[in-house]
Amino acid sequence: MMDQLPTGLIGLILFPFGLAFGSFLNVCIYRIPKQLSVVFPSSHCPSCDKPIKPYDNIPLLSYLILRGKCRNCKNSISIRYPLVEMLTGVLTVGIVLSTGINLLSLKYLIFSYILIIVAVIDLDHLIIPNGVTLFGVVSALAFLLAGESGLLWTEAMLGAVLVGGFLYISGWLGKLLFKKESMGFGDVKLGIMIGLFIGWEWGIVALFISFFLASLVGVPGLISRRIQFGQRIPFGPFLSLGSILTLFIGEWIIQFYLTNIFYQ
Repeated sequence: MMDQLPTGLIGLILFPFGLAFGSFLNVCIYRIPKQLSVVFPSSHCPSCDKPIKPYDNIPLLSYLILRGKCRNCKNSISIRYPLVEMLTGVLTVGIVLSTGINLLSLKYLIFSYILIIVAVIDLDHLIIPNGVTLFGVVSALAFLLAGESGLLWTEAMLGAVLVGGFLYISGWLGKLLFKKESMGFGDVKLGIMIGLFIGWEWGIVALFISFFLASLVGVPGLISRRIQFGQRIPFGPFLSLGSILTLFIGEWIIQFYLTNIFYQ
């Protein structure tokens, strides 16, 4: 029934839901590295530890009303919180509008939400929690079992082997070159999850975009000496962003390659 509504109206309906999910993702991002429950207790200020009242916990809106400060202690609240909520809201609308209201869009939403959690945690702590990737692997397998994955089992399994294997080999070569770990095994497990969700073709595209984005940050960083040669930087954010972009432009990149490069 919602498919019959105007696109703009669908976006207006979905965006608040996306913001609400973004608020929950912020809880996960803060609590999972600390090995705390993401359900209990209720949200509280990270500075003064005072519980946040429901009217101060409205996604995005409360941050704007309070001007980015806690009502109790007046300490600043990180801009990351509204940014994560905004990103989640935009992705929720974009994925549903591009895929439709079906189980496939639910799969891509869960995939994107997991990637947001991974990206921010890896950026903050240089870790990719096993529990998060395990939840992703189980979710991807569940959609495959239900026959609503949009992929054949062979495509998903090949994707897991290809993406995870490529990252494992990249980490192994990096260790030989730099004489220390250059890519953690968490990235490899994340690659396996990505392959299961999007298959081998889109998996290749995601890897290409991820390494391209990493080079845009790494090369200028090395030239300016803000990044030292051999310094480990979190790759989870690049993998996550590359994979999310692939959901929207992956097929276009494949068709562009086949039409303009492969067949020439």
